[in-house]
Amino acid sequence: MIAIALQAAVALAVAGLAAACCRRAASRHHAWLLGIVAVLLLPLFALVPLRAAAGSWVALPATLVVPAVARTASVGVPWLALWAIGAALVAARFARSHLAAYRLVRGATPDGYAEDVPILRSAAIASPMTVGILVPRILLPVGTPAARPALLHELGHVGRRDALAQLLGQLVCALHWFDPLAWWAARRLRVEREHACDDLVLAGGILPSSYACDLLAAGGHHDAICMGGATQVRLRRLLDATVPRRALRSRTRLAASLVAIAATGLLACSDRLAVSAGVPSLRGGDGAIDLAGVGAEVARHLPELASCYHGAAHGTVVVHAAITPSGEVVDQCITEDTVEDPEVVDCVNALVTNAHFPAPAGTVDVTIPFEFGG
Repeated sequence: MIAIALQAAVALAVAGLAAACCRRAASRHHAWLLGIVAVLLLPLFALVPLRAAAGSWVALPATLVVPAVARTASVGVPWLALWAIGAALVAARFARSHLAAYRLVRGATPDGYAEDVPILRSAAIASPMTVGILVPRILLPVGTPAARPALLHELGHVGRRDALAQLLGQLVCALHWFDPLAWWAARRLRVEREHACDDLVLAGGILPSSYACDLLAAGGHHDAICMGGATQVRLRRLLDATVPRRALRSRTRLAASLVAIAATGLLACSDRLAVSAGVPSLRGGDGAIDLAGVGAEVARHLPELASCYHGAAHGTVVVHAAITPSGEVVDQCITEDTVEDPEVVDCVNALVTNAHFPAPAGTVDVTIPFEFGG
């Protein structure tokens, strides 16, 4: 959990740097969205097994890649309970907002369509808004005309699927409620979506001055002094002729998304411990043993090594084990150790001791190498 939280912070920090390098609001919004999606994908990538290069007994080596979540399993129950309580409280807060939006839709009256999107009228709102993820609807205040700029803005939210993007941002806030970067990313996602839809309105031929007046009227503002900080920034941006307003191309979005997914996979894999068991060999004794069966038994016990060891290691540990005709180990020793970590040695010894190998014909001495590396 700790490792994934750190990786999530890195992903959001990188998304923030990428957004800071973008001039267009749509590009900044996409950068933040990719960061949020990366955070949600990190646990999934951590559970995808990877195979390290190793020798094989038949065709498949005994290899295990331990996700970071497995190595941080020692996180105390109180901390896990605290995280769960925080996540539940944040999720409940967002659930209430979605329930409030649902009630607005239920209490609204139909007023036609705009590009196949239902338009509803509600007396409970003062400015236009878009609600709904799977079935989006545009809500307009009662008693105000359906101005073209407002419809273009809300249709922009529908076309860009901003409701889904915001839901993903809320999910990240619930899962990483303790991380200020998660809340900052969700906030920037809200801000940039408004700017991106404003750009779509101006790209539709609406004059900036006319649109700015519409925003003032919709918000009930008659003086720039009375406006909030967010509204001031938005209006200044509308009236700034140097702001680039082109929409992000589909190919650019796709390329950026693929790069972000690949980077997320690399980030998730960067904190993994790769443990592989090499090809066992018969060192001596008065009998013979199925070495492929020895390898299969070691592979079966590799998860025990994962649960025992929670650190990072690089190197080789070679175990020499004496196996009796019953398949049990009666003696063992470490013949090579380049990891130089007592915890690793203890875990490897425990694995060999707990294993039940194929019954040899007589007592045999077997050498089993273990490779550690990330």
